[in-house]
Amino acid sequence: MERLDLSGANFRVRLEATETVEGSDSPRQLVAVRQVDDVYLVDAEHRVAEHGSLYAGGGSLLYRLDPALMYGFFDPRSIASEAEATSVVADGRDQVHGEPCDVLHVTYADDEEDSRWCLGVDDGLPRLMEWIGPQTTTTLEIFDIEILATVADADFEVQIPADWKLSERSIGPSVGSAVETWSLPAAAGGSLGLEDLRGQVVVLDFWSTWCPPCITTLDNLEGLQETYRDRPVRLIAVNTLESGDPRAFLEQRGYTFDAVFEGDALHNIVAPGSLPAFAVIDAEGNWVGTGVGYYGEGSKRFMIGLIDRALGTAESG
Repeated sequence: MERLDLSGANFRVRLEATETVEGSDSPRQLVAVRQVDDVYLVDAEHRVAEHGSLYAGGGSLLYRLDPALMYGFFDPRSIASEAEATSVVADGRDQVHGEPCDVLHVTYADDEEDSRWCLGVDDGLPRLMEWIGPQTTTTLEIFDIEILATVADADFEVQIPADWKLSERSIGPSVGSAVETWSLPAAAGGSLGLEDLRGQVVVLDFWSTWCPPCITTLDNLEGLQETYRDRPVRLIAVNTLESGDPRAFLEQRGYTFDAVFEGDALHNIVAPGSLPAFAVIDAEGNWVGTGVGYYGEGSKRFMIGLIDRALGTAESG
């Protein structure tokens, strides 16, 4: 594992794991590799490899292996909830694989889960982490740590033999397929739908007031208003999965892009269960691509790349 910037957003990791599935007698030997924004999951036994862009849903290839990725080592965001915890209490010392550790017990604000951290006395690194929920406890033990080890580019290379099956993991409708007609209540009054947007490249940004990363993507959307002001691009915030007052929120923030409400059905077509998310539609009403999650400037560049690709087709035609 190698962190490439201080934010923890850009990193490379190679993880070789044995996955045992309940009810199966044959564990799978897996190799997972993330190269900043490219993700691979390799199953040598079955001669299968999957690949995906981090921004287009490729991150889901790592979901099953997330507990072993040890985000507490390198990603400041992974302990953001600890910083906002109701209480963090020193709970004595313990030993983890022979390493003396200070123990911290964390109670979170949502009162649905606690955690227990065992931090090495000498180096402060996490040696054991437990997430204690109402019904289950997830435990991660870390040992044989080599700090500041030398890593090479070759450590993160993925070689896929030509006779293996290679599939692409992505989210959203098939690229190039026609968008089904939709129409939603507009913040400006009346409704706004696909038929009103023909001849323009359309960006649908799905968000909700309770989703902090969504607010960042809305701020980015506002910035793109100026970038594409004189181009045939329509930026639309689509509110979905809402429990608050999105209209009041938008008015308070003073955004200038278009916004529509009650977007749950459209969101289910594009990226069910994922927020933030966005999709780009070309001037002819076809899907260009979909992005999910927010991974800093990389996500923004991915969106701009899809917009410019659609614009190039529209303006050359």
